[in-house]
Amino acid sequence: MGFTLIELIIVIAILGVLSAIAIPSYSRYTDQAKQSADRQTADVAVNAMAMYVAENRLTAATAPASTAAWKLALDEAGLWPAAEQVIKSDYYSAGITLSGPDSVTGKCTVTLDGATDYVVEK
Repeated sequence: MGFTLIELIIVIAILGVLSAIAIPSYSRYTDQAKQSADRQTADVAVNAMAMYVAENRLTAATAPASTAAWKLALDEAGLWPAAEQVIKSDYYSAGITLSGPDSVTGKCTVTLDGATDYVVEK
């Protein structure tokens, strides 16, 4: 009493259909998780920038002028370590931009550059 060839082929076909449905769904969920992690990275960055500006009493004229300068300053201050400054998803493949404080509002801005930008201000 074993399985016939037809029964085995049917089981393999069912497994193939199930995997064809499950793999794209799993891929989509992992991509969404990476995007969410990148957004949390941006939130941490803008909070670190706001704290750095407040602690050092910076203005638009005295703040770091570029994203690289901001990253270095925040890393050296221990507010946003370089190991955490990594963008994980392909969605925001263009990277992250840090700017501020704005000369009018005093807000710091972090932008994740992608198909649809994610902008955080504080």
